[in-house]
Amino acid sequence: MNDFLPASVAAMQTDEPTHIALARRIITKREELSTIQAQAKVIAEEVGTLEVQLLETMRSMKSSSFKADDLGRRFQRSTRVSVSARQDQRERLCEWLDENGFGSYKTVNPQALTGLCNEIRKLNPQANGDPGMLEDIHPELVDLVNVFEKPTLSIVKV
Repeated sequence: MNDFLPASVAAMQTDEPTHIALARRIITKREELSTIQAQAKVIAEEVGTLEVQLLETMRSMKSSSFKADDLGRRFQRSTRVSVSARQDQRERLCEWLDENGFGSYKTVNPQALTGLCNEIRKLNPQANGDPGMLEDIHPELVDLVNVFEKPTLSIVKV
């Protein structure tokens, strides 16, 4: 069957009813799509592995970024930090927020809590620049929240 012909013309050439010809093409295209998606998944896993290796190499070199002129790209390492309330400390966290002038954060969802911790950290002159150091945010928060860090790689055209 010719892929460039309308289904009705292709069906006439094969003496196959139009609906059967269309159904056959749908199945063929779905199988092609499934194969391509499986290949994309493998490639995405390979890219993820390579990114982890590059991030580790950059960390060991104590480099936060570099420019690859021949690639026309800048590679930048950063850390995405997410903060969430510890389940067993939610009530105490709400009390701490009230006591320290952050009572408007009664809903301690992770996004709001992460934003609050980033703001508190910016106000702390002793912060050492490491986004994962909760002690730099406030020592009392260490027992009240969980901190998740994920190294990230940004690639920017230059």
